[in-house]
Amino acid sequence: RPLGEKVYWTSPGVVTNNKTSVDACLMYDYDYASTTLSIEVAQSPVTGCSRWDYDRGVYPQTVVSEFNLVCGGDKWRSISQSVYMFGVMVGAVGSGVLSDRLGRKKVTLAASFGIFVFGIGWPFLLAWRCSPS
Repeated sequence: RPLGEKVYWTSPGVVTNNKTSVDACLMYDYDYASTTLSIEVAQSPVTGCSRWDYDRGVYPQTVVSEFNLVCGGDKWRSISQSVYMFGVMVGAVGSGVLSDRLGRKKVTLAASFGIFVFGIGWPFLLAWRCSPS
């Protein structure tokens, strides 16, 4: 190996347009305690990552780190944003129409009750989602 060449010990390098980058969703399936030679590691089979280590320097916990919305789970981030924005749209239009028909006080109390119920239910959802099967 030429001096100064990067060695990828954990994730395989992917070459695109003559530039090498690391695929953070893959890792070598290798027992690192058995050798220190990078050639043996590079010839090992590749497997998907099973857990991630997040940088918690700025934010101790985010939605991405809480639900592991990386690699294969990345699609859930887009879906959740779309569902959230759809709910905002329906809530804005629906609360205006309901306020005209039922009155602002009743609609505001119903919305506050909904926020309370879902706020209390959120930790139970997390416990169910993260519990071992």
